[in-house]
Amino acid sequence: MTRAKWSLPVELLFLGVWACASSSARTSNACRSESWRSGGPLAEFVDSAAFVDRFDSLSTQRLGLVVATVAYDSVGAMQDVVVQSRAAESTTLQAMREALRAMAPPASEPDARVYLVLSDDSGFRPRRVDRLRGCAPVFRDKGRVASMLQREAALLGIDRRITIHVLAHVREDGTVDETRLDRSSGSPTIDQAATRVVQHAAFVPALVEGIPVAVWASFPVSFTPTR
Repeated sequence: MTRAKWSLPVELLFLGVWACASSSARTSNACRSESWRSGGPLAEFVDSAAFVDRFDSLSTQRLGLVVATVAYDSVGAMQDVVVQSRAAESTTLQAMREALRAMAPPASEPDARVYLVLSDDSGFRPRRVDRLRGCAPVFRDKGRVASMLQREAALLGIDRRITIHVLAHVREDGTVDETRLDRSSGSPTIDQAATRVVQHAAFVPALVEGIPVAVWASFPVSFTPTR
């Protein structure tokens, strides 16, 4: 019930990023790389000199960690560019996203992902890296979720173990703003109960290099008979 499996909607751009820590030892530090490995010069992907010149004013600012992912779809066309940070202003992140979208190659290998570090604690220092480390979202309070499941099972009179998979969009703050049914029980009433539990659950959000991110994830929800 507590482990998320990653699904494949287009909104999830971090396919292949995850190196998930177990939920029992999941911290921001556990979801960060110990060191950045080089994935080749940034100049092999974009004109690094032009990119740095474009954001020259940022060289004196303390942006903290800023990471980016450029994703290509199944036919190799640019799908999306995501730029994320804990501390940088949204206008700065948007400007970086627009610059990368304009400067990055419009086509690449099918399903390619390019990972970049644009800034870190040492300052604005754009470079390409092999991959980014991250963790999937997990239930924040498993005891509360278990209580909700027991209550729903009792109300529905469930007499056997039933598992439903609910696809949820977990936001950066750990709340759920949208759900879809991923695997039905065959009973609309039970499916609705499972969706209700996920909608009202609190999550520790997904993290990429310690930065909270919004993702779609599929959660198995199991009802067991009341004793």
